[in-house]
This record gives sequence, structure tokens and C-alpha cells, in this order.
Amino acid sequence: MQGIALEPDDFKRPWLLDSDRVSIGFAERFATDGPNLDASVTLGRASATLSLNVPQQDVSGMIIFTVEVLPERIDERMSDEFILTTTVDGLPNALRDVQRTEPVDLVLNRRIDAKHTTPSGLYGYEPMNDKWFRSTPP
Repeated sequence: MQGIALEPDDFKRPWLLDSDRVSIGFAERFATDGPNLDASVTLGRASATLSLNVPQQDVSGMIIFTVEVLPERIDERMSDEFILTTTVDGLPNALRDVQRTEPVDLVLNRRIDAKHTTPSGLYGYEPMNDKWFRSTPP
């Protein structure tokens, strides 16, 4: 990014320099009951390579790495948002979404487990409109 000059106002918002999703490798666990699981806990390890390119600048900055560990998706138990959305307000809207100061959506328990005992409870957060992204096999 040599030769690209940015205004100081461009540094008032965070930039996503790079991101990566990797799997965590674990050793095999041998315990089959609850009390013995503590004795057979193993360590997991993940490795990611990120490419960080920033333009030349006169002001200082900070690079922050965030790591989020999530369980594997269990797609057969997840709810289908395409079927559950019955109004137009539930669909993505570029004019509405661009004005949101925090571009995240709430993930309800029913999204992870369709038969959850508290389906309207908060499970976590996800990037805005991420529930509409479907990664299907070719």
C-alpha cells in the first residue's frame, strides 16, 4: 500500500486488516464419564497466518488481534431463517443497515438449536446479516 495517503479522519474508525477461520486440533479424549473428563483434558492448538498491509501514515496506531472460539455448527438442529422470516422488515435493507453504529445482529438460542428450551434467549452475536449467508457445497 505504498503511495496511498489517507486523511486523519479515516483513522477514527477501526479497519479490518485481515481475518481467517481455522479449526482447532485436539488430541483424543479417553474418558467416557463426567468425573474422569477432568483427568483427561487435552490441549488444543490452532494456527493462522494473516497478511497485514497498512498505508504509510503520520499518526500512530494500534493493531489489535481478537480471537473467538466457537463450537462447531450443528446444521441439522439449527432453525431455517428463510422459513421463519414472514415480514419484509426481517430481510436485509441497505438503507437501514448502513446507519447502524454497531454492525452486529443478535443470535437467539433457536438459531443454534430449533428445539431449545428458551428459544428467545440470547446465544451471542454475529456480523450484521450473516444469517443470510449460505455456504452450500458445489
